[in-house]
Amino acid sequence: MVFSNLRRVPAEKMLPGVKVRHIYLKGMLVSVVEYEPNAMLVRHEDTGAQISIVLEGEVEAVVGKEKKRVKAGGIVFVPPHTPHSMRAFKEGAKVVCTSSPVTKPYVFEPLPDIYERDRSGDW
Repeated sequence: MVFSNLRRVPAEKMLPGVKVRHIYLKGMLVSVVEYEPNAMLVRHEDTGAQISIVLEGEVEAVVGKEKKRVKAGGIVFVPPHTPHSMRAFKEGAKVVCTSSPVTKPYVFEPLPDIYERDRSGDW
């Protein structure tokens, strides 16, 4: 297959208010993540590196101990084995993420609650 359409890729519910469409390539995973207003992809870590590009809306990205508001067009780099999370604001958001390497099928596993903290303060 050389051409397709994102609408043909099944959407999977990851968490309440967060759905994802995974596109698997030989050495890379491309995911389109759609956030409803104020939805959050909780703190987790992946074995590979990840690059996320905010396509629509605005998110709060936390990578390790760094936290930043990222608007449409912004890019977030997550090194391998680094805890990270992302939360949309009131308008929701759409983010494309690339990960490499990836194990198919990708399985999302949040980190234990020990990593969750109040989002209003600094880490």
